Amino acid sequence: MTRFEGEGINYPRKQWRTASALLLGTALLLGSVSPAGAARAETPAVSTEGYPPSPVLAAELKPLWSMPLDGKEQLYSSAAVVGDEIVYAISGGRLVAKSLLTGKQLFVYGKALQPAIALGGRSVFILQQDGSLAALNASNGKHIWKTGKGAADKGITPVSIGSRVYTQIGNTVHAWDAASGKKLWQTKEERADYSGSIVGETDGILYVTYMVQGALTAIQLNAIDAKTGKSLWNAFRQAAPLQVKDGLVYSLFESYPADDQTKERKVTINLFNARTGAKKGSRDYIFNLAGPGDTPYPSGGYGSAKLQGSDLYVETDTQVLRYDFSSYKTGIQPLQRYSKPGGDVQFVAAPHAGRLFFSNWRTGALVGVKTANGQHAAWNGDNSAARTDVYGNGVYIGQTDGRLIGINLATGKPAFQVKTGERYYRQTLKSGSVLLIQSGSKLIAVKLPKALL
Repeated sequence: MTRFEGEGINYPRKQWRTASALLLGTALLLGSVSPAGAARAETPAVSTEGYPPSPVLAAELKPLWSMPLDGKEQLYSSAAVVGDEIVYAISGGRLVAKSLLTGKQLFVYGKALQPAIALGGRSVFILQQDGSLAALNASNGKHIWKTGKGAADKGITPVSIGSRVYTQIGNTVHAWDAASGKKLWQTKEERADYSGSIVGETDGILYVTYMVQGALTAIQLNAIDAKTGKSLWNAFRQAAPLQVKDGLVYSLFESYPADDQTKERKVTINLFNARTGAKKGSRDYIFNLAGPGDTPYPSGGYGSAKLQGSDLYVETDTQVLRYDFSSYKTGIQPLQRYSKPGGDVQFVAAPHAGRLFFSNWRTGALVGVKTANGQHAAWNGDNSAARTDVYGNGVYIGQTDGRLIGINLATGKPAFQVKTGERYYRQTLKSGSVLLIQSGSKLIAVKLPKALL
């Protein structure tokens, strides 16, 4: 029998193999055979699985054209606008005008411009970095007029309405003649710390909302004579007009904070004389919170209202109620009730294409309810939504993974995708069959499929 020497012990060949295997197994278990400092697999402290959505399987559209776009950090200004088949965009501090369909450059103007453009009539209005306001001929870019420095705050896009252009500096509205650039007037809201939102002009009255601070910080509606700049009236805790009709302003009252000792809530719409601000009545649309328990502030939104024609839509914590706005009486009951989709959603838009729209304020996802049968609908991409816009039969989702997904509104099926390479988006623009994607630092034009028009 052949023998081997091992640590002073003589083993037969068979026994040596067995002993060696045992020693090696023990060494592996103990880790003693690993060289000093070698990496080892670790056990995670926590390990859990997610549920990634199915990837979007849709054709990738090739852009018609694209160009750099300024103002990546100013997503709420208007860096690009479109009108009469011409696209106007601020790129490299200049105004660049291009053909909507071909991307052919038509003209270039200026330098050191802010990403803030407004169109009005036959003019395009722009702001320079020093705050001066200028007007150009929208067809050929010819200079018309320019104000001095400091006509507007940085990042606040001018608003063109009729024969006037409005700018803001802090809590002051400035009005300019659109044809000549002449300063017409300025009006200051002393109780506001910041600029307001110019929401519209009706029958010669300009309406502006401000956030006003005091014992309670709330929205305030201001009415200004558009011709003279005279402040006509203001109403604290009143939102932008739902409607201005027959000399009356219909404005939603900001009900927060509500009485948390009861589940009863109401949406109140106050009526004001458009010229004097005298209160001419109010309408109460009463409902009870339907959520479980006695929680006074349910998840998701409630208390908002949207008006479309004679249909008023009021949001509760679990439903949207439709009322006949043309006929009001105390204790009015809704004509129809729609159940809201589940989750942390808020009502964002009155019916379009037979659907009410809701946005999940945690994820940005857009969901809907069909007005014909109450059936819920969803338009899903495969990544987080940074922005969603709806035009016609198209739902356009700018995703944080650098793609825009186009979805058929009627079917819910993805129709196309476009690589943007960006995480942030301004409002998507549309003119005819062309979609303009404002993706952070780029403007991308694509031709839409007929099914989405």
